[in-house]
Amino acid sequence: MDETRRLPFHSTRRNHPVYVHSTMLYCLQLSFLLVFSISVSVYNVLFCSSLQHIIRLFIIYSLHIFMLSLFLTSVSTFCFFLFFML
Repeated sequence: MDETRRLPFHSTRRNHPVYVHSTMLYCLQLSFLLVFSISVSVYNVLFCSSLQHIIRLFIIYSLHIFMLSLFLTSVSTFCFFLFFML
């Protein structure tokens, strides 16, 4: 039988440039999302008068942040595996 040995996921080379780039991109998008969510929260508290309006904006911005995070994570993962396999 011809068995192919696969390396476990944790044994990827940590000093590989694509791994470093993907990790930096992930940290960058997390910091962007954190700053964006804080700024939206501050804006909502300072410039919105009604509680219902604040809750509505919070839900809308939370969904936008979640979708943006999902998109950026999928793109960075795709790029990581694309360059890692080449």
